[in-house]
Amino acid sequence: MSNDEIKYFSDFDKIGWNNIICAMEGNVHLFSWSKINYYMNFDGMDNKSFIYFFEKKPVSAVILAIKKENKKKIICLGNKNSFCPAPLFSAFKNESIRKKFYFKTFELIKNILLSNEISEYIFYKHPILNENNEKDTFEVNLSSKNLFFYLNIANIYEVVNYLIIELFKEETVLWDNLSFDRKKNIKKNSKKNINTEIYTSLSEKKKIDEIFELFQNEHLKASGFKTRSDNTWLQMKLNLLANEADLFILKNNKNILSYLFCDRFNKICSSWSQVNVKEYEEEYSPRHTLEWEAIKYYKKINQKYYDIGPRYFNNNIIKYSNKELSISEFKEKFGSNYFPGGIFRLSFKS
Repeated sequence: MSNDEIKYFSDFDKIGWNNIICAMEGNVHLFSWSKINYYMNFDGMDNKSFIYFFEKKPVSAVILAIKKENKKKIICLGNKNSFCPAPLFSAFKNESIRKKFYFKTFELIKNILLSNEISEYIFYKHPILNENNEKDTFEVNLSSKNLFFYLNIANIYEVVNYLIIELFKEETVLWDNLSFDRKKNIKKNSKKNINTEIYTSLSEKKKIDEIFELFQNEHLKASGFKTRSDNTWLQMKLNLLANEADLFILKNNKNILSYLFCDRFNKICSSWSQVNVKEYEEEYSPRHTLEWEAIKYYKKINQKYYDIGPRYFNNNIIKYSNKELSISEFKEKFGSNYFPGGIFRLSFKS
């Protein structure tokens, strides 16, 4: 009888899945039960995510999402064809055993993908890692540990700089790191009759429902078309009710100026979805204030990192759209160093 066993995402409940991944090393914040459910609620997603066990002990966790696009199956998350995060692994004391299970896990991935007629696996490694320390407890850190280990099996597709705010720094330091125009607009807004509301899992359910409907409608109005399914919006609300997300609202008297939805898991938070009410955008530049309020709030409740997102630059290999470059430049002005991550491409044959 084999000592190997695969259990798929559907075999777990939320507590069971999250308890296992939080006792592994890697980008745990990308693997939360609620976040996976969000991505799997996009149209056409087939969830093949699994946890690999050896002798009944969890060895690795893998997010695999298969999407059919133009009659071709690909590995991606959501509707923007985002890459899946690199697998998580148990905190092995012995490096040779670690490598053994690395290769075993990728063999399992290969078998699943080839059986679905997919011959390429593109995945990324984020710089915020859950790590086992000398006291045999887990903590999240910014780290390049084993970032390029995957050169053993895959080619580098891209090296990416991530913008991450270290919330354990003094608030005065975080403020000083903001760009001149961010500080200017935040100070200007502080003299106006505006306030921030924060909706959390402790907020009244009826009020959350009302605000989410306004948020979704405003997002549709700003986009001009439906960017994602109603089920994904429902999952965002469920994530908030599960205490893994928060919704920030900036108001002027009774008028809502801006919405900012952020996720939160394992001491890491990040902006997820945002929209300004167009008629107030030029006067207030509301996101400048709202993002700063989110940063202060997450510092106050002892979160460790605020992930703003990637900073894109054109290079000899990759060319980004003007929109991607503009958005990443906008995010950079909230103040952060660059922390490297990697995107890897693994091709295989049957």
